[in-house]
Formats: sequence, C-alpha cells, structure tokens
Amino acid sequence: MDGKNLLRHFDTFIFDWDGTLRPMSALQRVNEAINPSWRHKKAVSTKYFDMYNGQAHQNTVKSRQTRLPGRVPKWPSEGEQLKGGMLKLVDISLFLSRPRLHYGAKETLKAIASSKKKIALFTDGNLYRVGREMSRLGVEKYFGMVLSAQSIKRLKPDPAGVEIILKKLGAQPSRTLYIGDRPDDIIAAKLAGTKSAAVTDGFSSMDVLIKYSPNYIFKNIEEFRKAL
Repeated sequence: MDGKNLLRHFDTFIFDWDGTLRPMSALQRVNEAINPSWRHKKAVSTKYFDMYNGQAHQNTVKSRQTRLPGRVPKWPSEGEQLKGGMLKLVDISLFLSRPRLHYGAKETLKAIASSKKKIALFTDGNLYRVGREMSRLGVEKYFGMVLSAQSIKRLKPDPAGVEIILKKLGAQPSRTLYIGDRPDDIIAAKLAGTKSAAVTDGFSSMDVLIKYSPNYIFKNIEEFRKAL
C-alpha cells in the first residue's frame, strides 16, 4: 500500500503505547535482567500464530461479532502466564521511571486530531500507569478511547481489544490503522481485520517485524508522521 497520505486512507488510528509512542528502554532492561530467554519462549500464544497462519484465522474473523468481552478465559498456556507476570514487573519499572514521548509523537497525534480523525489507544500495559503518563505528557486529550488488554484479560495478539475499540467507536476495520512495535500488534490488527503499521525503534527490530508483513513499516513515529 501507498505509504503516504495515510489520512486519506484511514478514518481511525489505534496506537500502542509502550515502545510505539513511549520509548522502551526501561522495558528492555527489565526483560533482559529477569529472563534473557523469555523472548525465545512463548512471547505470543501459539494459539494465535495458528489463527494467523491457518484456517482458524477465518473462523476468528467470522465469529468476532458474537465474542463477548465479558467471557474471560484463563491463560491457555504457561507461556502466557509468564507473559502476564512479566507485564506486571514491567509496569512497576515504568511507573517508577520518568515518562517521555518518542520524538514526533505529540505532533503526530495533533496532526491526526486536527484532521477530525478518531484516535484510540490499545495497550498491554496497566491502565492506571498508562493513563497517568498520558496526562503528565499532555496527550490524553487526543484519544477518544483508551483500553488496556489487562483490563479485559486478553493480551495481544488476541484481537478482542481491537474489536472492542472498533465497535465502541463505530469504526470500519478496512478504514482503521493499528500502529505498534511488536509482532503481537501486527497479528492482533490482522485478526481484527484492520491494517497494520509497524515502527522499528521500539521493542522489535525491523528484521523481526518484517516477517509478519505489516501493511506499512516505519523507522520511527516521526517518519510515520511525515506519511500522514
């Protein structure tokens, strides 16, 4: 797809927070210090890789209208339980650090908002911590909706959070762009039927992200802004 004039192609923009709009250095330090082999285990659920790569993907898309957010399953694997524990430790580390935005992040949000487009946030991070950071950084006003995967107990790449946002905002999946920095973000976007954009200065490198075929890929959020 054309990597320019994104405001013409999309009416709704859903952003990830940690790594995408907020720098990830604290997260990376915690991840490496606690368990260097973590990223080589089940960083994302095998269940959703199967959905993404096989026929189960079609079944997920067909059934998403009947999925109820209130039906919260237990983590289906030990790997996902580990991921949930990691997120709590990461949130503590980030809560104690001084928040800042990637260069160009606030200008990006301002440009989208001034074009009367819808903006939402979907994060795996703790909602209180993320909301506190957004307020301190002066960007809370740009978001029409903020949702944490922890609140619905369905971490990415489960598409439930993206689907909830689409429904609440009355957004068309084909006219929605999800922007993130991890494979989980790309898979969640694809399973929800939206387009995906990856930024490579967060948690995952370009070499990793490109394997998941995002619709767009940018070096950083400033490059994304220039494509608006």
